[in-house]
Amino acid sequence: MSEDKQKKTGEEENASIMQKRLEGIEGSTQEPQGKQVKHESDMTRKEKRLLEKEKIKGMGLGKKLEYIWMYYKPAIFGVIGAIVLIFVIKDWYYNAKIQDILSIAIVNGGMGETDAWAEEIKASLGSTDEFERVSFILNLNTDETGNDFDYYAQMAFVAQAQAKGIDVLITTEEMCKKLAAQEYFSELSDVLDEETLAAFGNQAEQYYLKLDGGEIQEHIQLAYDPVCVAILVNTENLENTVQWVSSLAE
Repeated sequence: MSEDKQKKTGEEENASIMQKRLEGIEGSTQEPQGKQVKHESDMTRKEKRLLEKEKIKGMGLGKKLEYIWMYYKPAIFGVIGAIVLIFVIKDWYYNAKIQDILSIAIVNGGMGETDAWAEEIKASLGSTDEFERVSFILNLNTDETGNDFDYYAQMAFVAQAQAKGIDVLITTEEMCKKLAAQEYFSELSDVLDEETLAAFGNQAEQYYLKLDGGEIQEHIQLAYDPVCVAILVNTENLENTVQWVSSLAE
């Protein structure tokens, strides 16, 4: 065999050996036949949770918060919205069950503290139901004369009176006279018995009581004296109203 032929044969053998080595290296980096890479869309929920856990595990705190905010923002707002909705429904349900057993409107009542007084009146009426309450309306103010409602109070009073939202009105004597003339009040002899009227004596006018000091001024300081108390003609809580108004004679 000539020298050139031997050289050529050696080069072919070397090339063959190199090719086999390359094939061996490539084969070691490929997935075994029959095994397929599983995409995230094909994973079960459990596998996805494990994958997310592995992703987050290697992150720093800042990256974790950024990742969670980026990918879980809708879920976070969904949870917050659900919590808010639960509280709104709870409050709505509770307020829907509340029943006013006596509603007292006080003209120029200001920011008077009436919670303790309301509980005291409620107890005197014999109510122990948590959904029953005695309410006070304190947003009825007079104009500069002090004897007429201001514009907004006038609208509020008319609306509340028509909706039967006021049982008792406490105001000045001058305003009582004007509202009595407009037929907002019950005649006292129609709702109070003779014994109670006698107990009030000359404090009882035809449509209102004219009281000096007493229980009302002890609980809420008013700038006018005497204090006049009238029962609305369309009260829906007549029994409780009469019971409380009668107690003022004591």
